[in-house]
Parts: sequence; C-alpha cells; structure tokens
Amino acid sequence: MISSQAAMESFFRPHRLYAVAGASADPTKFGNKILAWYLHRQLPVAGINPKSPTILEQPTYSSLDSVYSQVFEKSSTDSDKFSSIAISVVTPPKASLALVEHIGQTPALRKAVRAMWFQPGTFDDATLDAAQNAGIKTIIAHDRCVLVQGQESLDAARRSSAWSEESSSPETKL
Repeated sequence: MISSQAAMESFFRPHRLYAVAGASADPTKFGNKILAWYLHRQLPVAGINPKSPTILEQPTYSSLDSVYSQVFEKSSTDSDKFSSIAISVVTPPKASLALVEHIGQTPALRKAVRAMWFQPGTFDDATLDAAQNAGIKTIIAHDRCVLVQGQESLDAARRSSAWSEESSSPETKL
C-alpha cells in the first residue's frame, strides 16, 4: 500500500471506469464534489448511492454490483471497453470496510477493481488491511484527497508513456 505520487498517478489509466462510493445529491457534501470533479474532467464515472436515482444529472447506481453489471460488463461489447475499475471512497469507515470486504468476496469485483482512493476520514487500519487482502493493486489514503492532488496526478498520468501506450494499443479484458 502506497500513498505516493506514483500511486496517485497509477490510479488514473485509460480505459478505466471510475466509481464514487458515497456519491451525494447534496452539493455541500464531498460525495457530490468528488463526483463533479470526475464529470468536469470528462472521465467515465458512475456514482454509487442507493437513495438517489440521479446526481448532477447523471444516473447513479445502488451498489458496486450494479456498476459492474450495468456499466463495466456492458462495455465489453463497445470499442471503448473498460479494462478495470477505480473507486473514490467517500463513505464512513464502517461502510468502506463493508465495501472492501464485498470486493474481496466477489471474484468478478476482485478481478475488476484495481485501485481505491480513500478520501480523508473514510477508512481505518482494518479497512486498509482488507483492501490489501482483497488484492487491490493501488491503495491511496492518509490525507490524500482527489480534490487536492487529483488534477496534478491526472495530468502526470496523461503525460506518462504508460498512458499513451495503453490508449493506443488494443485493450485486453481482465
């Protein structure tokens, strides 16, 4: 588990679907601001909120399972199919732990979810340990926020040779 600049850059990849766990319809909440951050950068993002059918004029999904089946899996027939999922987590630590444990217990999610960015206040040591045990390759935490470090990390990722190689070569399904 690393919270370095390199880890933040590796969070952003072409052909990756982003999800915001804890997306909120309330514009004063970080779950709304982080979803808006992805939308403003025209990144493919799915908000996860079991109570609001739409947020920021975008459809939301009741669970990560719904994102997987309704967005990720369906992209396999598109030319711009997704190769993996990266999740920005904006939920209380208990809900974050439940999400990570669910990923670890669900083979399809365990294979698809490659990165998680835990926003400040959304995790504890048990959550981070569970993320490692679930096989998450990139785990970002410890006072790192996509609203603060995200743009710099996204820009650096887009400048990297890995980004240009991945976006120009045919994508392989996980």
